[in-house]
Amino acid sequence: PTGAPTATPTDAPTGASPMPTSDPRPPGCRDVEHFGGYVNKQYSNMTCSMLQNWGQVKRDYYCGREATYLNETKNVFRFCPETCSHDCAPTPLPTVSPSAPQTKLPTVAPTDSPTEKPTTSPSVAPTGGPTTTPTDAPTAAPTDNPTTSPTAAPTGAPTATPTDTLTDAPTAAPTDSPTDMPTTSPTAVPTGAPTATPTDAPTGASPMPTSDPRPPGCRDVEHFGGYVNKQYSNMTCSMLQNWGQVKRDYYCGREAKYWDETKNVFHFCPETCGHDCAPTPSPTMSPSAPRTKSPTAAPTD
Repeated sequence: PTGAPTATPTDAPTGASPMPTSDPRPPGCRDVEHFGGYVNKQYSNMTCSMLQNWGQVKRDYYCGREATYLNETKNVFRFCPETCSHDCAPTPLPTVSPSAPQTKLPTVAPTDSPTEKPTTSPSVAPTGGPTTTPTDAPTAAPTDNPTTSPTAAPTGAPTATPTDTLTDAPTAAPTDSPTDMPTTSPTAVPTGAPTATPTDAPTGASPMPTSDPRPPGCRDVEHFGGYVNKQYSNMTCSMLQNWGQVKRDYYCGREAKYWDETKNVFHFCPETCGHDCAPTPSPTMSPSAPRTKSPTAAPTD
C-alpha cells in the first residue's frame, strides 16, 4: 500500500492498479436468450425484452426480484445481466458499484403511481363502454298509458232495443218443464179447422213429404259465430247443439249479427234449430219458426 489515506476517500480504490481498460466479462455473461420466468406472483412469463421496455425505476425493482426458470430460482439480474447492467464476471479489483444493482425505491412493492413514461394513447380497443347503447326502456316499449280510449261498448254495435219485441217484464216464474200442449196460435199457413182434440200433426190432406225438400245449401253455416242478444259475442251452431231443447229453441228465435248481416239464428243454423229454410209447394207440417217450449222471457242461467 501507499502512504496514509487522504482525508476524503476517492470513488475508486487508492491502490496502484488502474481500472481495467476492457470489458472483463466472458462472452457467456449475456442475457439468457429464451428466458421466461415466474416473478413475484405478478408475471408468469417475464422476459429480458419486457424489462428493456420498462422505465428505469420499474426495471431496477424487478431485476432484484427472484424468478423461477427451468426449475432454477435466482435473481432476475442473473438471467438478464445485460438488461439489468449486472457484471456477472469477477474482476481482479473490487468493483466500483455493488454486485447487485442499486434499487432506486424500497424493496416493497412499487407505488401505485404511474410509470415515468405512461403510454400516450389508450389500448387498441378499450372495453370501457357497452357495445351498443342500450335503451332506457324495454326494446318493445309499452306505453305508459293505455292506447287511445277504448270504446265503452263492444265493437259490433248492438241494437239499441231488443230485436224482437219482448214483454216489459218476464212472467212470474217460468215453468220447470214444458207445457203438455203446444201454443194455440196458428201456423204460418193455417190448416183446416182443428179437431176437438188437436192431433200431433195437421189434419190437412197433404201427406208427409217423402224426401227432404231442403236444397243442399240449406245447412248450418260452417264458420258461423254471431253476436246474439248482448250475451254471446261468438255464438256457434255447435254451442246450440250442446244446449237443452228449451234454451236452444229460445236462442234459435233470437237475432244474430254475422258478417254485417243480421237475421234470426235459425237462418244461420237451420239444421241445429230444425228449421226448413226452403219453401215447399204445400204448407209445412211445423211452424216456420221453431216452437218455443218456454215463456218469451230468457231462461235463467
